[in-house]
Amino acid sequence: MSLELLTANTKGGAYEKATLEGKPHWVVPAVMMTSGVVPGSNGPLYYPPSEMKKNVQAWNNRPVVVYHPTKDGKPSTAADPNVLNRQKVGIVLNAEYVQSSDGKKAKWRAKVWINEELGRKYMPGVMDKIEKGEPVEISTGLYTENEKKSGTVGGKQYKAVAKDYVPDHLAILPTGKGASSVADGSGLLMNARGPRCATCGCDMTCSGCDKEK
Repeated sequence: MSLELLTANTKGGAYEKATLEGKPHWVVPAVMMTSGVVPGSNGPLYYPPSEMKKNVQAWNNRPVVVYHPTKDGKPSTAADPNVLNRQKVGIVLNAEYVQSSDGKKAKWRAKVWINEELGRKYMPGVMDKIEKGEPVEISTGLYTENEKKSGTVGGKQYKAVAKDYVPDHLAILPTGKGASSVADGSGLLMNARGPRCATCGCDMTCSGCDKEK
């Protein structure tokens, strides 16, 4: 099973302030990922709704970190005391699976709880952007079993089908460009102001959903 890193963009919207474990937090609604072809760290992989539906609750309590953790220059787990001490800024809660009425598109939706003190310490620019409603990029880190099977979905080619996901962490990227953009419907605050699909009318962007089979 390989650790797959997927990147998404954020779009301005509403967030709340609340207390968790005695500490002030910012509660940011998020669409962590939408189904389809995503060019992650292991190349373009297809994430079908049928697989995304499985085990989504495993995202709850996963750490939110600043950038993806690495070891010896390779992607690594965030489940390490050293990583948590230097990069963790919050956790994922209220993870759920949502799909369009026709079942062709799906997404993972959640609340990202960001510790205000740690956020200001490790990513002050990001906190300022969230407060102003400006775009900020995020990225999911999860283990996948990749079935070698090529094809095309929504006009995008993939080299394998990602299956049996095991979430590891959600990363916030102060710099860098995401592989999955606002046009794909993913990112922090997209629950609040996400675009609606012109094809099926669901609360996600499905520009090619009529092409998916």
